[in-house]
Amino acid sequence: MANAEQLILLKQGVSQWNSWRETSSEITLDLSGVDLSKINLCQVNLSRANLYKANLSGANLNCANLCEVNLTEADLSGIDLGRANLSEANLSGANLLGAYLGETDFSTTDLSNANLNRTDLSHANLNGANLQKASLVGAEMSHINLGNTNLQDADLSRAELGRASLNNANLSHANLNGTRLIGANLSFTNLSEADLTGARLNRADLSEANLSDAKLNGANLLGAKLNCAKLVNVDLSETNLSGANLSYAVLDSANLSGANLSSANLSYASFSHANLEGADLEGATLEETNFSQATMPDGTIYAVDSES
Repeated sequence: MANAEQLILLKQGVSQWNSWRETSSEITLDLSGVDLSKINLCQVNLSRANLYKANLSGANLNCANLCEVNLTEADLSGIDLGRANLSEANLSGANLLGAYLGETDFSTTDLSNANLNRTDLSHANLNGANLQKASLVGAEMSHINLGNTNLQDADLSRAELGRASLNNANLSHANLNGTRLIGANLSFTNLSEADLTGARLNRADLSEANLSDAKLNGANLLGAKLNCAKLVNVDLSETNLSGANLSYAVLDSANLSGANLSSANLSYASFSHANLEGADLEGATLEETNFSQATMPDGTIYAVDSES
């Protein structure tokens, strides 16, 4: 149950509250279940507070200190948390629909099962955060730091992730259908069994990423870096890979029917048992490329390993 005295003090204003916190930093803050909707708490210090199931919808907590706070299942829809510090906080199951989270620090924060649909997370830091099964449909996430983040089973469909950093992130089984990842860094990322249908990955860095069993049909990978990437059994049908770097990549048993591989670098890549029927290989670099048992653009089976 929330502490009534603490709630009264908080509603008297941020200045008085923060002054009290400076002299009472060891006191446990219990504001669980309180209604703070539409309140102005800009720059407030609520670090380590218990705000379990609290209502902060439409509130202003810009630049607030919310480090290690408990916001599990809280209503944060429409909140302004721009430039706030939520590092190591617990927001599992929280509702952040339409929230402004620009430049917010979510490093090592638990956002599992959270609703982040249509949020603005541009330039936010989510390094090491847990976003497993979180919903980020249509979220603005350009220039965001998602390095080492757990996004397994997350829904990022139609999200904007232009120039985002997702290196070493776990996106296995994630939904990235129609997501914009132009110029994003996805090196060493786990995208196994992810749905990237129709995704925009122009000039993205996917070097040494694991995309095994992923769906990339209709995706745009123009000029993308896929060197040393693992693309075993991937659906790349009708995908634009023009000018992409696939050197040393493994595409065994992949479906590349109708794909555009013109001017792509395929040197030392493996296409064993892959389907390349109808694919465009014009101008592609094929040095030491392995097409063993692959179905070639003209429909014939390449029975012998390529030597050039």
